[in-house]
Amino acid sequence: MYFPFPQFPPSSNQFNLVVDVEQQRSYGIYVLYEVNRNMNGKRIVIVHCGAGGKLPSSVERRLVRVVKKAFEAGVGDGHNDRFANIARVLEDSPLTNTGYGSNICSDGTVRCDSSVVQCTPRGMKMGSVVCNSSRYPMEDALSVMNESLRVSKEGIVSPMVKVGDLVPDPQLVSKLQQNVYERAGDTIGVLLFEEVDKEWIITTGSSSGGNIMRDWRRIGSAGIPGSGCWTETMDFDEGGTNVVSIMVSGQGEELIKRDFARYISKNMLKYINNEGMFVSDALEMSLNDMGRETRQLQWGVAGLAVIDGRPIGFFRGNSRSFVVGGSNSRVRLVQNSGYGEILL
Repeated sequence: MYFPFPQFPPSSNQFNLVVDVEQQRSYGIYVLYEVNRNMNGKRIVIVHCGAGGKLPSSVERRLVRVVKKAFEAGVGDGHNDRFANIARVLEDSPLTNTGYGSNICSDGTVRCDSSVVQCTPRGMKMGSVVCNSSRYPMEDALSVMNESLRVSKEGIVSPMVKVGDLVPDPQLVSKLQQNVYERAGDTIGVLLFEEVDKEWIITTGSSSGGNIMRDWRRIGSAGIPGSGCWTETMDFDEGGTNVVSIMVSGQGEELIKRDFARYISKNMLKYINNEGMFVSDALEMSLNDMGRETRQLQWGVAGLAVIDGRPIGFFRGNSRSFVVGGSNSRVRLVQNSGYGEILL
C-alpha cells in the first residue's frame, strides 16, 4: 500500500491530530515531519519514539506534545548542538524508554545504549556508548563520535565505542517507570539533515533503555551502529551522491543478528540507483530480501533518502504502534504494517 502525504507550507506551526477514532483503538503509526527552508538551504528533522504496543489515548496526546517540544528545542550554534538539544527533550520524557524513565534492569539499575552516525560528502564518523547510566545517552554517543578521530601523542587512537557511565545519574528511575503500559516503545531515534550552499550534513542517532528486567550486561541494538541506525551513500553517474539514512526500533537481538539498519539502507540504495525504484518500493523490496521471518518480528523503520538532491522521508511499521515525528506538519494514523513516502 502506498500512502501519499500532502505537502504542508513550511511556515505552518500547527499540530493537527487527524485520527479516525475506530482506528485509534486498534493500532497504527503516527507520522509527522518538518522542512525548514531559508534563503541558503534546508533543514529536515525526523524522530521516532519507538515501536511497541497499543498506547492509551492520553499517552498519545502527551507524546505529540513531547515531539513538538523536541522540534522547538532544535536550536543552537552548530549542527551537533541542535541534534543534542532535540535528543535531550526525548530522553528527558518519562514516556520514552531512554534516559530518564528508562526500563530498569534485573539489578534495579538503569542502563542505556546509544549510537550516533554522522555523514557528510567528506566521509563518515560514528560513536557509541553501552551500559550507560547517564541522563542523556545520545549526547554521550555524540561526544564519543567527536573524540573518535583524535590520536594521542603516543599514537593511541581514541575509542569509537565506550562501556559504562560517562556522566552517571542515579535519578533515572521515574514514578511512571512502574506503569509499563504507558511506555511509548523500545527505542528513540533522531535524524537531523541540514544543507547550506549545497554542503550537507546528516546525523542519525538511536537510544534505548532496553527491555524491562533485562540483564544489566546486555547490549541492545541502539548501541550498535548498523543495527539501530545507519547512513549509506552511493555516487551516481551524473556526479552526485544519493543518501539513505535509517533509524530502527524493535526486538534488539533480532535487529543485531540481521544488521538491520545497514542492510536495509544498502539494499534501498541498490534498488534506487540501479533499478530506479521509488523510495517506498525500495524499502519494501529490501525488507522482502531480508526474509519471510522478518514479518513476524516487531519493528519500526523511519528515515530520510536524498535522491538526486531531493529529500524524501519514509516510514514502515510492523508493530502495534510506532511513533514517528517531524514538526510543522499534521499527525496521521496509518494502519498496522502501513508504509509510505513523506514528500518533502
